[in-house]
Parts: sequence; C-alpha cells; structure tokens
Amino acid sequence: MTQHSAIYLTPFSHRLAEEIDNPEYQRLRCRVNYHALRFKLHIMKLSDSIVDKLRSHGHFMSIHLRFEMDMLAFLGCFDIFNPEEQKTLKKYRKENFAEKRLIYNERRAIGKCPLTPEEVGLILRAMRFDNSTRIYLAAGELFGGERFMKPFRTLFPRLDNHSSVDPSSEELSPNSQGLIGSAVDYMVCLMSDIFMPTYDGPSNFANNLLGHRLYYGFRTTIRPDRKGLAPVFVAREKKKTGGFEEA
Repeated sequence: MTQHSAIYLTPFSHRLAEEIDNPEYQRLRCRVNYHALRFKLHIMKLSDSIVDKLRSHGHFMSIHLRFEMDMLAFLGCFDIFNPEEQKTLKKYRKENFAEKRLIYNERRAIGKCPLTPEEVGLILRAMRFDNSTRIYLAAGELFGGERFMKPFRTLFPRLDNHSSVDPSSEELSPNSQGLIGSAVDYMVCLMSDIFMPTYDGPSNFANNLLGHRLYYGFRTTIRPDRKGLAPVFVAREKKKTGGFEEA
C-alpha cells in the first residue's frame, strides 16, 4: 500500500452479509466498501458530467437491465426465446458453466429469471410512470436485441446510456472500455433519483448498489417481486391481460 498506493483484493461475493460479532468491525467494513474505496478521478468526473446533464432536464431513473447471454444461460432462462435462441443459450451454458440439472420451464415461475425489458416497462406503467420519464440504462449487450427492446422503448422513449449522454465516453481505451463503462454506470445509478435492478440474485453490481444507496441514506429503490409477478406476465402472454395493474 505504501509503495504502490494500491491493494489487491481477492474475488469475493456478498462479504458484507457474512456474520461478524463486533458491530464496530461491521461498520468499518461498510465504510471501507462504500466510502474509502473510490473509482479513479477520470471515472468520477465522467460520471458527474453524465449526472449533471441528466439532471439538467429534471429527475431521472436508472435501471440495471441484466438481460445478457451469460446471465440468461447461467440461470437457465430459456422458455421465452425462440428455438434458435434457446439453442445458442444452451450451447453457451454447456461450454461455460458446470453441469447442473435445471427444469427450464419452471425457472421463471420461481423468480429465478431477470425481468425482460417489456416487463420492466409494464411494471413502471402500472406504477404510474409515464412516457416523459427519463431513464438511464446500465446494460451490456442485450440477448435478443431490438426484438426485446422495442416494446420497452415504445412505452418509455426517453432512454439514455453513458454513450448517448456523453459521447466522450466512446473515446475510452478499447482495452478498458467495458470495465470503465460499468464503473461509470455504477456511479450514475448510485446518484440517480430512483434505481431499479431487473435481477438482484448473483449480481454484484445490483447488490452492491442496493447496499451503497442504503449506506448514504434513504434513496428510492424499486425491487419488483419477480416470483409474484411471473404468473401475471405468463397470463398476459396467453392474452389474459386483466388484472396486471392491480397485481
């Protein structure tokens, strides 16, 4: 630390949730995790610039849209995709994850699948958010692409990401752009007026943000009950649309 002004942390997950006897040590861990550790200055400046530009138009919401191939394949969420897409996901799962028996058509029903972009839009509309709501998306490459994004964009056309708000973020080093982009997304989500994760299972990004926003005091977070909403969405897909707004 003294010589290089840096420390190396071994990989970990949910360490703050582990039991500890001394509450003062727990407070110290929280301060280290959410206060002492900070991103580099250029990341903070870019994040602040994006937040300022978003705030210049009023309040904004951030959504962590976890709908990438790796997560969908890992969770075994296949049944909403067409046969060719299912084949791609199953192949990716077989090549990248340990074999585990899953009943694929039950994963969504038990709340183990991320919300689709359209489901996010329907939830927000049911909560009385209208199409003037400005939304910042923290997302990677969405599996299924525009076919899944189009219904969401129709409901909420004012969608942004770090590239659309501040084109200078495209000038990031190609070797680090993905990591820096995620860091910028994290900070923008942290400072947003409302934050909504579409999946908060094995996702360090979403879970750290939930804790970080709580650490800094009351900041509005929307955490949909995926298991409770699953039958509503399934019924809607079968053209039984009644009751969604009350669900």
